[in-house]
Amino acid sequence: MLLLPILLAATLAQSASPTSSDPTIRVSVDLVQLDAVVTDAAGKHVEGLTAKDFVILEDGRPQNITHFSFVPPPKRVRTGAPSTTTAGSQADAPATPLRREQVARTIALVADDLGLSADRFPAVKAALRNFVDQRLQPGDLVSILTSSGGNGAFQQFTSDQRQLHAAIDTLHWIPGRSGLSSFAPVEDGDPTMTAKLQQVRGEMRALQARVAAENSSNLAAGTLSAMRYALQGLKEMPGRKGLVLVSEGFQYSPFQDNLVDEANRAGVVLYMIDARGLTVTGLTAADDVHPAGRAGIGHIRALENARTREFNLSQQAMARLARDTGGVFFANQNDLGAALGDAFEDMGDYYLIGYQPQRDEYTPRFHRIEVRVKRAGLQVRSRSGFFGAPDFVLPSLAPGRIETLKTALYTPFRGGVGVQLRVLCAAGDPDPKTGQRGATLRGQMVIDAGNLDFEVTPDGHRKAVLDIVGAAFGADGRMVANDDKTYTVQLTEKEWRETVATGFLYEMAVSVPKPGAAQFRAAVRDGRSGKTGSASAFVEVPDFNRPGLAVSGADLGIVRSFAPGAQVRFSCDVYGMRGDGTGKTRVPFQVRLWRGNEQVIAGPVITMPEQDAGGRVRAAGSIRLPENLPPGIYAMEIVVAGQASAWGDFTIPGLQ
Repeated sequence: MLLLPILLAATLAQSASPTSSDPTIRVSVDLVQLDAVVTDAAGKHVEGLTAKDFVILEDGRPQNITHFSFVPPPKRVRTGAPSTTTAGSQADAPATPLRREQVARTIALVADDLGLSADRFPAVKAALRNFVDQRLQPGDLVSILTSSGGNGAFQQFTSDQRQLHAAIDTLHWIPGRSGLSSFAPVEDGDPTMTAKLQQVRGEMRALQARVAAENSSNLAAGTLSAMRYALQGLKEMPGRKGLVLVSEGFQYSPFQDNLVDEANRAGVVLYMIDARGLTVTGLTAADDVHPAGRAGIGHIRALENARTREFNLSQQAMARLARDTGGVFFANQNDLGAALGDAFEDMGDYYLIGYQPQRDEYTPRFHRIEVRVKRAGLQVRSRSGFFGAPDFVLPSLAPGRIETLKTALYTPFRGGVGVQLRVLCAAGDPDPKTGQRGATLRGQMVIDAGNLDFEVTPDGHRKAVLDIVGAAFGADGRMVANDDKTYTVQLTEKEWRETVATGFLYEMAVSVPKPGAAQFRAAVRDGRSGKTGSASAFVEVPDFNRPGLAVSGADLGIVRSFAPGAQVRFSCDVYGMRGDGTGKTRVPFQVRLWRGNEQVIAGPVITMPEQDAGGRVRAAGSIRLPENLPPGIYAMEIVVAGQASAWGDFTIPGLQ
């Protein structure tokens, strides 16, 4: 583990580790409280109803409504983009932080970069910018996150348009469930090939399809983990709460049921937006098919039908999440900005209804709730129910070290210490008995020292005590590994000034027991002031014991901001390379540079010098960036032997 100023090493001494008006399902022994939205045939919200207009059923049994109120929509104030104002105007000043009682709505906007194609990403960013410029109201708190992970400084809830624009600017496409376009091209073989060659290609395509399906499942679990992370942050936030996911869909997972229960207990409405809009599932020019006669045409129709089924399945999971939490699923809508706006407006008003359960006792099964409205022509949306366990309420105590760190780790929207996080995955050492390799996650943190409370010691040094915790969570949201340390940092005056300007580097490592989707979370606590900060990142852990090639993440260093013309060093570990008769192996690789879906550089294939085969070998080198690279976020891809890729991103400063 390392804790270092970026420019200068620090002296470290490790020490020893010491009934609400909110629209939330409140589950107690004698009261259940939930929210409901009523609309007319045109989809407009309906006001003026009373408790007598509603019927509540729990597990099919009528319930007596004992609490009822209507929460009106907030007064709308016209807003505009900060970019249209002149320098020095009021819009250029930081937004005044809202008090809790001033908050009308709290919204987490999640761009599912694990499930968005490069073709749709620019439209998603444009829709988010338009939302911030045109829809944000004075009583709204908004956070913009991604499913792959977030910058702790940008994922905070804020009403500051400038900060939200800065968060949107950091969004960029990454290779996830979707490639350059929504559908992977169909490769149907070439009838001019020999039967044997067609068979071999067919077997290869089948293997690739199985691997792709497994990867897609892992990446979908990453999306659900990110949503759970956001829900934990939203739980204690004030006002009407919503989570909006912009995605190209994923297939249903049993983990969704627990996610729905968490959303319902937290009072969060889920809005799902299919970024693909109105989609044609027929074959296109990108598909490589070779029809021949009537049988060929029938085969093409079968391929199109398979794509249609895949598309429908990818929408069903999103529709279910929205329906079960009282939200809306926006599909077949090309105007993403309008969908975001409609979701935002839908959060404006609602009915808050409470009832005393007509049952003898709680049971651990799922209790289904149905809300009906008696007036003809009206529709009602509410939550599907809850699992039969009362809310667990902790005693009200002053939070100590452990409680504060846990809150920071599970609640990503709090704290005053900026944290940036990158995570690399590599294989651990082989087990002496089985030879099997586990996986190790290396969390690389950059901690903003500007908000840390340094004590001036009698000898003129600056001293701070930092509690740092890192944890890995599996697809089911359970913690699978963690690391917790307390450090005392002492700096000279010169070192302190440099550290405040550049930040601390801290690296931790945790072992994870099995491959698949994982989320790494990191939190820091200032022992003197109690301030905290946190960040998260998604990582897909490869199976390093599977036959074939596997690669670690691409290591570009912790500080990943480079000027045009800079020399960028890179490396990744490679597993599964076969050696020659001498026990040696050579590692061929190619470096590609991407800016969004645009390939900027495709370098030549380079072969590393001979290395000992049988374990871990390395692909490493450096690349000089072109002098004319424009500002922006770039991704470096290291393609090993044409079979496996390692990815890493970096920034060219100056992005507006």
